[in-house]
Amino acid sequence: MDIEYPMDVDTPQPTPMSVVVSWVPPPSTTEAEAESYELYTDSDGLWVRYHWEHGASNTCVESFHMRWPPSRTSDRDCAWISVHRGLSPMSMALPEDEFKAKFKGDVEGLKAEFKAITAGGEDVEGTGEEERKVTPEMIDALAVKYGVLDGKWMIHTEPENVDQLWKKVVRIVSERGYGQAKVSTRKVLVLESESESQPHFDDLCPNDTKAAACNGGTPDPQERHVICVYVDDYTNKREVDELRRVLRLGAGVFWKIGFKTGAYTHLGIYKGNKLRLRPSRYHDGDNIDKATGRGIGRKSRGSWGGHSTFRPRGPVALPLMAE
Repeated sequence: MDIEYPMDVDTPQPTPMSVVVSWVPPPSTTEAEAESYELYTDSDGLWVRYHWEHGASNTCVESFHMRWPPSRTSDRDCAWISVHRGLSPMSMALPEDEFKAKFKGDVEGLKAEFKAITAGGEDVEGTGEEERKVTPEMIDALAVKYGVLDGKWMIHTEPENVDQLWKKVVRIVSERGYGQAKVSTRKVLVLESESESQPHFDDLCPNDTKAAACNGGTPDPQERHVICVYVDDYTNKREVDELRRVLRLGAGVFWKIGFKTGAYTHLGIYKGNKLRLRPSRYHDGDNIDKATGRGIGRKSRGSWGGHSTFRPRGPVALPLMAE
């Protein structure tokens, strides 16, 4: 699950308040077929995903936002809303054999070798658990070896700001002509009177008429949203930095955010991990020129975080995003 905060980023805590939300209707298979979006489930829950490989008009994007505003979409009904515009031109230009070799996406191989590397080390802080010293560069090497190279900039924001910010991000993805992005839906409280297991979306609202009457629940005042914007290959410095620049200038994200790799997600490297690794692989500098979206003054830490010497010799890419 990608909702993890605070990371090493600017994350002011929300002030609890009672709000009433006008929830949008939950998704349904009937609507998905008519509107050409995809519904699927994973360990996080239900996803609503739009595929716009062949482009999306302004009207299409506007209709998408009106139907799925994150602040009014209950996580009781779905966990993530996402858009997919395909792989980057650099990834698509790779020869087929190189594409398959670089895009292996061997997550199980990554996990197995990582487990072998971290076994049999020294006792960590008297916990009785033995771990070897692991560095970001070691994980980078494993990510390249097993073709798990996706990564994302993670933007945390409040419910009152998420709809407009998400709209800007989706327009960026649409206008660039490639890329992927997702946003978490509105967290709601689970009341004691409610069942811990929610019904499947077709059982909850099997048709459009019934869907309009469904209750999304009571918003959790302590929860925030996260927007994840992906790159195919996090070892490609230019791709990572260019996406960050576009998020500054196109979406107004001038505050400090972090970048996390799919490898970190698959390996369970979150805040407070026992390996004592920073949960975000790269970070922004604080000195940003709002006119250019680039670092100014002193040498900026940049999106590479100032703590990695890893530099690949050529582009590699991964077509799947870690969920």
